Amino acid sequence: MDKLAKFFTSKPFVYVFWFGLSLFAVVKSVILGHTHIHNNYFVYKYNFIHVLEQRNLYLHDAAHYFDLNHYGPIFSYIIAPFALMPDALGVVLWVMFTAGLLLFAIKQLPIRENHYLIILLLCAHELMTSAANVQINPLIAALIILSFTFIKKEQDFWAALMIALGMFIKLYGVVGLAFSFFQ
Repeated sequence: MDKLAKFFTSKPFVYVFWFGLSLFAVVKSVILGHTHIHNNYFVYKYNFIHVLEQRNLYLHDAAHYFDLNHYGPIFSYIIAPFALMPDALGVVLWVMFTAGLLLFAIKQLPIRENHYLIILLLCAHELMTSAANVQINPLIAALIILSFTFIKKEQDFWAALMIALGMFIKLYGVVGLAFSFFQ
């Protein structure tokens, strides 16, 4: 039983589980042609395109997606490399990028390795759900966690940058500011 527990909490297993669930969810939707699921990605992509075209980012664009854009123009710089790719590749790499960024942020937390692996195991299903819907949640969560870790390390510039990026992408990033009061 100990060997089994060690296997399921080993770094290679946890990393494969972390990325594998998200990769499975997004690749499945790409293969099945569920473009309605990728609506969020199209909102992100056209955020970048509308910035290039100097169009209003917040008007409804029924020709490309069936939602409203809630993301600031700064976000267009982050999504740009993915928006320039073919949609199937861009959406898959975007999901993997956000999963990787969230993994990086969690690894920066001031906790022992086995604890961050447990966090990854506990959060992998939520990450998969976010990946299946191509949500921005992993990116925002990563920025909030990074703002906390930079505040903890007294790296004020980087902490402020993470908070500002989070706020300029979507207002939820302001949560990172709360950590400065409890330093």
